[in-house]
Amino acid sequence: MFIDNLKAGMHYKLYKRRNVYDKMVVEIKNEYIPDLEYKDIILEFLSALKESERIVFLNNLKNIKIINSNDDFEFRKGMVSGGGYDIYNNIIYINPKTAHKTLYHELFHVATSTFDHKHKKAYSGFYQCKNVSIGRALNEGYTQYITESTFGDKVQKVYSYDVSVMKRIEMLVGKGNLRRLYFGMDLKGLIKALEEYANYDDIINFIKTFDMVHDILNSDNFYNLSEGYVVNNLVKINKFLFKMYIIKYIDEKGCINPDDPELIEFLTNTNLYASTSTKIYDLNCHELVNIVLGEVADEMEKAKVNIID
Repeated sequence: MFIDNLKAGMHYKLYKRRNVYDKMVVEIKNEYIPDLEYKDIILEFLSALKESERIVFLNNLKNIKIINSNDDFEFRKGMVSGGGYDIYNNIIYINPKTAHKTLYHELFHVATSTFDHKHKKAYSGFYQCKNVSIGRALNEGYTQYITESTFGDKVQKVYSYDVSVMKRIEMLVGKGNLRRLYFGMDLKGLIKALEEYANYDDIINFIKTFDMVHDILNSDNFYNLSEGYVVNNLVKINKFLFKMYIIKYIDEKGCINPDDPELIEFLTNTNLYASTSTKIYDLNCHELVNIVLGEVADEMEKAKVNIID
C-alpha cells in the first residue's frame, strides 16, 4: 500500500502569500456562514482553531453542503451514525435532533480533508483512500479526542476505545506534533514518528488491525466473528502500544521505575476494554504488561540493558 503525505493545501497557502488571508476570512464569514445552518456552531468552531489550521476549513466552507435528516445514516453496511462527512462531495450529513452534539466532530473532518482530483485520492487527517483505505480508526479516534478536548461536555461521547488508543499515541509522539500531523493530513509523518520505536511493517499491521477493530466495535452487523477473535486483536493493539512506550521509556530513562507517575499514567489510562451495544470485551492489563516487559527484556538482553530499576 502506497502512503504519501499531501503537501497540505499548497494552493490554499497562496492566500497567505498574497497577504489577503485576513480579507478572505472576513469575506467567508460575511458571505458564506450567514447562509449556512448552524452558523453559531460553525463560528464557535472557527474561533477554536489556530490561524494555520483554518486554511483548509475556510476553503471547504465556501462550497459545502449540509444535508439534514431526522434519521441516522448508514455510511457503510451495518454502520449507522448521527452524522458524517463526505470528503468527495464536500457534504455534511447531520441529524438536526443531535446536531448540537455531533456537528463539532464533523467540522474537524471538514478542516482536515481534501480530495486530490489529479491522483483520485482522498485525505482526511490520518486517513487516506485510493482504491483501498487506511487510517480510519486513527482518524476517527483523534478527531473525537480533539473534539472532546476542545468542546468538552457539549459534544457526544463516541469512539471511546479509539480515543484511548490515540491518547497513548499522543504520549508517544507529543501533543503538539500529533495535532500538527493531523491538520497536515500527514499519515506518513505519523508513521515516521512511530518508527522511533517500531519497524514500518509492524506499524502498518497495527494501523490495519486498528481499522478492523474500529469497524467491528462500531457495527454489530459488520462482521460475524467470535469473541475470541475480537479479544485477540484488541490484545495485539494494546500489546503493540505498550511495547512502543516501554522502548521509548527505556531510551529516555535507561530503566523502568514501576512507581513513575508517567509510566503509571500510560499503563492505567488505557481503557483496556472495548464495547459494542451488545458486548463488552475486557482485557487483563497487568498480565499484558508483564508479557510485554518480558519480551522487551529478551530483546534487550544482548545490549545488557536493565529494564527494571
